[in-house]
Amino acid sequence: MQVMKRKGRDLTVRLTEAQRRLLDAAARADHLDTSTWIRQLGLRRAEERAAEPERKRRIERLVAELRSGGLPDASGHAADVERSRAQEWTRANR
Repeated sequence: MQVMKRKGRDLTVRLTEAQRRLLDAAARADHLDTSTWIRQLGLRRAEERAAEPERKRRIERLVAELRSGGLPDASGHAADVERSRAQEWTRANR
């Protein structure tokens, strides 16, 4: 996220008093101004939305590789991890 050097255009958001109190309380809990809190939340969500097509493409590619058998079998690695955990547990509980 970029640091703003100067103020840009304003964005007016209409809220009920109850909605405003709810947003103010949430911002205070994070030790932020309400406008800063809302800006951070909105920008974070916008960045997630912008990254969604790439994320979806990567998941589709992974699924295709899994279906085609293109990924190596992980059972050997899983067994190694399990063996290591058992050894650590034995050492810790002696």
